[in-house]
Amino acid sequence: MSEGIPLKQCLYWRSNTETFFIVPHCNMKLAYRPDIDGLRAIAVLAVLFFHTNVPWFNGGFVGVDVFFVISGFLITSILLKDINEGNYSLARFYERRIRRIFPALYPVIAFTIIVGAFMLDSITYKSLSESVLGTALFYSNFVFANELGYFDVASMLKPLLHTWSLAVEEQFYIVFPLLLVVINRYFGGRYFFWLLLLATGSFVTSIYGIDHHQQKTFFLVQARAWELLVGALVALNKIPETSSDVFKRVLSFSGIGLILYGIVFYSEATPFPGYNAMAPVFGAAMIIYSGMGGRLLAVNRLLTAKPLVFIGLISYSLYLWHWPIVAFYRYVLFRQITFFDSLGIIVTSFVMAFISWRFIEQPFRRNNGLLQSRTRLFALSGFLMIVTSLTAVTIFKLDGMQYRFCKTKNHDAVPEIKQKSVMKVDQGTIDRIGDDHAVPSFLLWGDSHAGSLVQGLAEKGVEYGVSGYSTIKTSNIPLIGVNNSLFNDQVMSFIKSHPKIKTVILAGIWGAYSNGHRYDNSSILSLKNSKSSGADQTNTGVMRNGFVRTINQLISLKCKVVIVDDVPDIGIFAPRLFMVKRILLGEDIGKYVPNRNIYKAWNQEYESIVSTMLSMKDVRVIHPEEMLFDKNGSALLAANNVILYKDADHLSKYGSHFIAPVFDDVFKELSHSR
Repeated sequence: MSEGIPLKQCLYWRSNTETFFIVPHCNMKLAYRPDIDGLRAIAVLAVLFFHTNVPWFNGGFVGVDVFFVISGFLITSILLKDINEGNYSLARFYERRIRRIFPALYPVIAFTIIVGAFMLDSITYKSLSESVLGTALFYSNFVFANELGYFDVASMLKPLLHTWSLAVEEQFYIVFPLLLVVINRYFGGRYFFWLLLLATGSFVTSIYGIDHHQQKTFFLVQARAWELLVGALVALNKIPETSSDVFKRVLSFSGIGLILYGIVFYSEATPFPGYNAMAPVFGAAMIIYSGMGGRLLAVNRLLTAKPLVFIGLISYSLYLWHWPIVAFYRYVLFRQITFFDSLGIIVTSFVMAFISWRFIEQPFRRNNGLLQSRTRLFALSGFLMIVTSLTAVTIFKLDGMQYRFCKTKNHDAVPEIKQKSVMKVDQGTIDRIGDDHAVPSFLLWGDSHAGSLVQGLAEKGVEYGVSGYSTIKTSNIPLIGVNNSLFNDQVMSFIKSHPKIKTVILAGIWGAYSNGHRYDNSSILSLKNSKSSGADQTNTGVMRNGFVRTINQLISLKCKVVIVDDVPDIGIFAPRLFMVKRILLGEDIGKYVPNRNIYKAWNQEYESIVSTMLSMKDVRVIHPEEMLFDKNGSALLAANNVILYKDADHLSKYGSHFIAPVFDDVFKELSHSR
């Protein structure tokens, strides 16, 4: 006889809640365990209140971990019952999963696609399409793991961010049912040993990942599997039951205490999952275990309160619906959520959850419900996945469908001129741009802000029959002798070895370098002289020495130097600001963007440095910012109803095209000197 649920036990299943009661004798028919629905309620309320900034719920994200434990417990019990009784069917298992997951999920996906089409800017809508594809095919956790972290501000605007947990579960359940069958058939049914071994490995992976790859660790199944496996271990019924009511009470109170500890005392700064996930995971396991055997005491009885049980019944729909509502609300808000905002979101989420549960979930999950034929159910599920995936791919291929809000043709569809890689340098490449038939005679050198100029410079190169190189490294100031930059040394060596380069264009986020931090204070940019230890070590002093050193070397190589002023930093994700305030609400966005005076103040230190460089031979400064202020001195977000920025401070492809004329004189000289 294999381990797990003995044949003498009976598992009574309530299909519309996926909650059951294990009883020790077949002739005992007891009610299902309502306390598990109550525990679900605690989990979903924690997540909901965390996402709506309710006080004392700073760690409410641990509700997801409680869900994982519940899921592992329930699914393992179902699978072992089938295996032990010889009724195991992989097809039936996935039928249950489809009836559980799909009916409520796909209306939410459709909602995000439709609402997003009316509300989201093209860049955000394109990003949403990646989330939609990942959600439809249950790999959204990988999508988000390779983007921003779960707690980053930008992530808070992703309407399908919460589906990462569904992806983790479904990836787990692709392997888990087969694993149980293999253990039963080839390893003598020693479930506890092997599942404990796997849980330990996953837990170690989670701990290691927190120190080395925290963002990916949060999302990926290998670091989360142990949480589901803890629930599975409880379901094996191998932990001796106790007849002591006192012990059960202590266990249940300790369990809820651990969960509440995580909810109240954890925060976005808490390294997670790893060790810190033990509190909600083992807390949930304790509560489930203390309620086994048919007698509910203490916390378990409190969890059977009708309001909690009802919330538990609708918890899946509530989890699915609340986050898109939060994300879309935040997208249009541009301020912190207030108490009344939170209250409105919570009420709306409950209304949508009830409608979904009553009119979508329930009809599909009843035994006599819709699509009783398994074949038809699988066919419809496959059809939904294909149609949703094709919709997502179409949105992505159309670059977020910018024409949704353009009154004119899609001017952003400027021909993108491909770059050809010439060689690799430290954490970057040197690429060829411009006219393929011309000998390269210029070089663009800088950080990601310089990178946003490539489109316009490539266009000018083609227009004037000129070719050149682009050398870009993110967050790297293009000055020799600063921060021990191997990249800069390699670029200078490249220039020395290519005497045909006549002009070097320097571009970067100069204001942030000179001030020592970004415009929104999001990060510190500290500069240090690496070749002049006794020099001024303030950011301004380092920049001044770096400019002098770099320009002198370039002039000695008979290169002309062009310094490009940085573009205005909007301080807010510009496509979102334009879409919401200008397109949706028809507001004048001048009050939301910096003006020329703010720009001058932010770049004051940089301008004082560069002004001294202008006396040097063959040095000039280009001013693209002059094209990016309107007649009232406010920063421009769009021209011809096309966004000029791809985020808060980088030009879009069209923005680069728009300001390209400021380089006409430079390219005329290059053209004449061929």
